[in-house]
Amino acid sequence: MAIAALICSLPAFPLVGIGIRSFDTALVSLVAIIPAILLGHSANSQIAGNRQLYGRAFSVAGLTIAYLCALLLAVGYSIREYKKYQFRHEFSQSRAPSAPAAPPEAQSSPATRPAPRPARQDPRITTNPATASIPNSTVSGKIHGQDFTCESATLQNGRLILRQGKGFLADREVSLVLWLKAGEGVEGKTWNISPVIRSQSGPMPHIHLRWTEGGAAQNETTLGNYALHLQFARGASGNLQGKIYLELSQSLDTKIAGAFETELK
Repeated sequence: MAIAALICSLPAFPLVGIGIRSFDTALVSLVAIIPAILLGHSANSQIAGNRQLYGRAFSVAGLTIAYLCALLLAVGYSIREYKKYQFRHEFSQSRAPSAPAAPPEAQSSPATRPAPRPARQDPRITTNPATASIPNSTVSGKIHGQDFTCESATLQNGRLILRQGKGFLADREVSLVLWLKAGEGVEGKTWNISPVIRSQSGPMPHIHLRWTEGGAAQNETTLGNYALHLQFARGASGNLQGKIYLELSQSLDTKIAGAFETELK
């Protein structure tokens, strides 16, 4: 049993990486972890009751690997779910309707009423993304007026994320909700979208920005008035590569362009 516990625990490491992706695949990793734990404890009990038996080192090794994989699975899956919750929360806030105006009797007098915030009236973007110049270098540019250089690119659940920064929360980040159908891939696909051109049917991608200002995290989502060219292709190394040109409205002061190699999650 001690050797069986060790053998069962060995496939757990690669299965943990699969299990973090979704709840269904998390159950797959438990197929290796749970038997390894049960066999390891059973072997330890038999060895403790009979000194002629050997193999305690195998059972301890199997238990160590199994418990470590269980911990990694729990932590990794929790982080993934937290990121999904955070994105949904920020996205719902950006789309929430503004509060209705107070009745006349409850409004403050003109002398004390704060000056209204000027409405955003950005000119319509006229750039044709299909003919935009895109360098072969790493994606760079500006996000909300701040310099941006892409350090990592991931594609997860139909959402492309380009981020700068090594921390849990990016220093600057742009993410695109592509509204892919279940099981739909992006290899070979191209998006050309602007107020004057649109190459894809269905919902327009939503663009979500994140940056820091005065030490505080800021975010904003735009649903239109942007120019986007996005394409994906399989590179010579077999990795999924892409190119992007993104220009947002004048008040958002965001424009990035370049190439990236994405990690699938």
